[in-house]
Amino acid sequence: MPLPGPQLFAELLSLSAGRTPDGPGVADEEGRRPAPALFPSAYTGARLIPAVARFMGRQMADEMKFRWGSRGVRKAPIAAEGRCHLLPVRWPAALAAAIVRASRRERVTINAILSAAMLAGVERRLYKSARTPLRHIIFADLRPRLRETVPERMLGCFLTMFRFTVTVERDRGFWALARDVQEATRRSAHGGERYLAFLMAPGMMKMILGLKQFRMSATALSYNGPIDIPTTYGSLELTELHAFPTNFTLGPEYSGIARLFRGELWWDLLYVDSDMDEAGAKAIAGEMRAIVEEATC
Repeated sequence: MPLPGPQLFAELLSLSAGRTPDGPGVADEEGRRPAPALFPSAYTGARLIPAVARFMGRQMADEMKFRWGSRGVRKAPIAAEGRCHLLPVRWPAALAAAIVRASRRERVTINAILSAAMLAGVERRLYKSARTPLRHIIFADLRPRLRETVPERMLGCFLTMFRFTVTVERDRGFWALARDVQEATRRSAHGGERYLAFLMAPGMMKMILGLKQFRMSATALSYNGPIDIPTTYGSLELTELHAFPTNFTLGPEYSGIARLFRGELWWDLLYVDSDMDEAGAKAIAGEMRAIVEEATC
């Protein structure tokens, strides 16, 4: 699921050039609008209470599964002095084309393939267990699924994240893991968790930042497909566009943004030096590529 970064960037450039950006925002006449009012009816009003209860129950169960399953295998340090480092990686056009062909053949999304590669690489290099349940994060833009189109003069974004757990089992093979990731994503989306996660995010983040006892996940991925936005905005001209992931010491151990650009697959990977050094981060990146090459080429 793609982050709306390029879309937001295009909207900001449009506003700077005095043009009306395309796409929905969220606002009332005073610039405010309660978020749930724009959600599907199943996630508004009193109907929201049981849905939130079920969602929180599943999240707590998954959290315990992750912690219990990785007990004695790895517990990433939570170090306030940890600093984030960016690791740019480029996969050649031949490998990107092989991924696309394999995606069609196996009926698995590119997002699921890349997510599975990241999970498998982290499991092999950091957790080193034959069967490990890992928490994973992907992101989604809610704006296309809102019930109303709000005033065009307003710029707005609803960004949410899915957190779910999949078990990495080496003997099942890569495609089984990729299908598990795809099914977990489909189930979360079908169950409306995109809306519930959005609503619960402030409380969850407050709890995580307050306790400082556990990480949100082992990995996180944002996938951007071909970047197709205008290059001219009045007197402004866009010449280059770079994407960078963000992280913090309580976030995922290994995260990144993957982009298909000019037929090649570009990764902006991020790691925290209190978790691993540059050599360790590069080893995971190499493991990810080897896993995908073996599965697709």
